[in-house]
Amino acid sequence: MSADAATGVASSGTLHFSAEVEGRPAITLVHNGASLNFVGKGFGATFKQEATRVRAFTVRAANGAELRCNPQHCGVSLRIQGLKGIVDLNVLPLQGFDVILGVPWLRSWVRL
Repeated sequence: MSADAATGVASSGTLHFSAEVEGRPAITLVHNGASLNFVGKGFGATFKQEATRVRAFTVRAANGAELRCNPQHCGVSLRIQGLKGIVDLNVLPLQGFDVILGVPWLRSWVRL
């Protein structure tokens, strides 16, 4: 994940959108350098469904910061630019964005 994604700044390789996640407006970053899909800890806490505990892992941002990732929200509804889908979102402490959609989401719409 780029340093920009971790700190809330859009840059090359990223697209910034408004989206609906679980029926709520969400500031969303589409990032081709993110290996997974992520949700900010605070935004994820607003979901009706409880998060599932998964084996914790560390995500390293391009600036060298290590962010601990756990738990995961599975089967989250998403609507972005007219596209509707279901995604799994790993919880991270994010700044500036509610959701980061990475390669798994991109692969669901585009052949990479």
